[in-house]
Amino acid sequence: MSRAHENWLFVGVIFIAILLTGRPTAIMANERFDLIADAAGFTIAVLGLLMRVVSRDWKLVHGQDTLVTTGPYSMVRNPMYVGSFLAGFGICLVLGSTIFAIIFTVCFFAVHISIARREKRYLITCWPDEYSQYMADVPEWIPSCKRIFDFLFRSGRHLSTIPGAFIRERSSICGVLIGACLAEVAADTILRGWARTHAEAIILLGVVFALSLTWIVAGKLYNLPGFAKYRV
Repeated sequence: MSRAHENWLFVGVIFIAILLTGRPTAIMANERFDLIADAAGFTIAVLGLLMRVVSRDWKLVHGQDTLVTTGPYSMVRNPMYVGSFLAGFGICLVLGSTIFAIIFTVCFFAVHISIARREKRYLITCWPDEYSQYMADVPEWIPSCKRIFDFLFRSGRHLSTIPGAFIRERSSICGVLIGACLAEVAADTILRGWARTHAEAIILLGVVFALSLTWIVAGKLYNLPGFAKYRV
């Protein structure tokens, strides 16, 4: 199965799972706990998106015919996938469904571990000695606190083409934020009813509309001649 087919299969399973298990757990009826979960979920989702953007930027700038082992790739070997997981798990927290969070986690790693193994075989073929040493030095999925701080304070200042990376990652950014907003609307409406939550829901739906327009406009800009340098 190709990588594209695996990704679509993952999205399809997650879509079905959210329809079947997307009801918030009872503890989310506590408004204070729900507020904490929402704040944590949005924060984690944004951090995950930033990790994807920074990792893609770094790889494009520093990965010209060489193995990338610096920047975010010095924290963990699969920083883009880790960022994707954090973004998705943030939405799970906003939705507040424990069952869905478990299904998402299992499905995510079932798909992405398979993809990462294929990529690892390819990289070992291209850089046998360098990648073997890289595997020995850098964890695959979970970075240590020391590696995170080393990246933030030593490598962060070298990021150079972040605007381009944001444009290239427009689908992930807008898609995750739209998903988080819709999850919040759905969770609050289920728990407290439309009458109590309609004001917040209307604001969030307005944000969804604005993000959708941003997504469309960014796609148009991406195809303009002046943005050719970002089409990498």
